[in-house]
Amino acid sequence: MRTFFGRLGILTAAIVLLGASTPSVFAAGSANLWPAAAAGSRANSEWRTSSYGGGKLLRRTLLEAYAVAGEVLLMGSTGVGQGSSDIRVWNPGRVTGPVGTETVPGIAGAPGTADFSCNTQRTASGSVTQGVISSRAQELAGPDTVPPSVAGAYNPCFYAAASTGVYYIGFFGPDGPAGNADGAVSADVALSSAGDFSLALGTSVAAWDVTVRSALTSASDLTGRLFTYY
Repeated sequence: MRTFFGRLGILTAAIVLLGASTPSVFAAGSANLWPAAAAGSRANSEWRTSSYGGGKLLRRTLLEAYAVAGEVLLMGSTGVGQGSSDIRVWNPGRVTGPVGTETVPGIAGAPGTADFSCNTQRTASGSVTQGVISSRAQELAGPDTVPPSVAGAYNPCFYAAASTGVYYIGFFGPDGPAGNADGAVSADVALSSAGDFSLALGTSVAAWDVTVRSALTSASDLTGRLFTYY
């Protein structure tokens, strides 16, 4: 089953929870799973080397985003800046194989590398806040523009789409892409625990975001572009 993430909610199969008059405070990611009024427990997104079902489903959240050439992917997580945490992007056609056990370049010994690394961009920019979602308020506000113009937004890592197609995105916790140990999941929707932003995340991240926009200077989200089969 394919699950879509939009500005206000999730589209699973034919159930549409998006609307043209949706408030602009929502980006595309964990904020859709836990919107402003959400209560209960938060489930972290994980990337691990183990699997379920006799190896038929790897324990990793591989996201896919449709983008038109010239549009940009804006990304961040609560794990970025901690340990070996990173956000990586693969161009259309580079991830192959059956759903659940895809061959991802540079992962688990597969040849090749990702086409984008948030950590590489952070090193080049010298910005310690880039790609970091550091609070619940930032999760709900979504990504800032470049240069900044959105109050309360996080400073995103960004990748420009060179061609039209489906891009693959992986969020790694502080243990990196080869980790397989349980992280300490705080499970708090409010992101009030220090563990949501520390090495304790292990193989998971508490909050994450992938937003598609027409340009770095635009504050308007292109909704309904992000989905996953997981």
